Amino acid sequence: MKRTLLMAAAVLALAACSDDDGPDGPQLVTETVTFEDATLNTSGILTGEKLAEEVTGDTGTYKEYSGTFYTSGTASFQCYYSDQWGSSYTAGFTVSNNTNMETPGFGNQYSVYAKGGAKDSKKFAVGYYDSYNASQGKAGAVPTVTFSKKVNPLNIWISNSTYAFRWWTLGEGDMAGTIAPPEKVDAILSMRGYADGTLKKEVAFKLVDEEKGLVVDEWTNVDLTPLGWVDKIEFHFVCENVNAPAYFCIDDLTVATELNY
Repeated sequence: MKRTLLMAAAVLALAACSDDDGPDGPQLVTETVTFEDATLNTSGILTGEKLAEEVTGDTGTYKEYSGTFYTSGTASFQCYYSDQWGSSYTAGFTVSNNTNMETPGFGNQYSVYAKGGAKDSKKFAVGYYDSYNASQGKAGAVPTVTFSKKVNPLNIWISNSTYAFRWWTLGEGDMAGTIAPPEKVDAILSMRGYADGTLKKEVAFKLVDEEKGLVVDEWTNVDLTPLGWVDKIEFHFVCENVNAPAYFCIDDLTVATELNY
């Protein structure tokens, strides 16, 4: 309740007053991306597959896409898609309705460790930070949201994916081949706000908390107001354990925008 009141106060503080003759300053409205309007495929996901085009590389001809694959209001979500190695591969963001909490490993990469999206919704987005393809210039490999105009992010709901949760707590699905749970170290989701190409502020959320020995196992509301007015948010996964699955889930991203007259 305290956080809700603080968020409401932040919105009111941002908004200017109006009178009967019309606004005397910028009027703010809020919008929330819920992902509920996304059209999913038979696997219950939306990727950049339908936007992919043929490219030719060292391994021959394959399909690839890096860019916007889903837009809601002022927000556009970025992804990377490729079938270079004979099967579909995605990074950045993927919209999903997968809620398999039992199956470990990469094959269950699109499931949230919850019974649904935030606030009992049906859909959400899975983020995967692909450092390799990002280093190769594939911008969509970094989970990114761009905005058609500057916005003031207010809050976002975040949870762990099933793949990440079972890896940290049970040692399942570990590409390194271990079967015991890894030593818990901080796994941080760094949300970095940019305006006109310049990094402004960062909000950090611990998916795994070393000091508390905790792994996030439920949707958590995170305050984004410190980011201020931005036109892009990048989501970076930061962890000293290089084998940790760089996955996370988001839902209900709420931002304040200036009302156009």
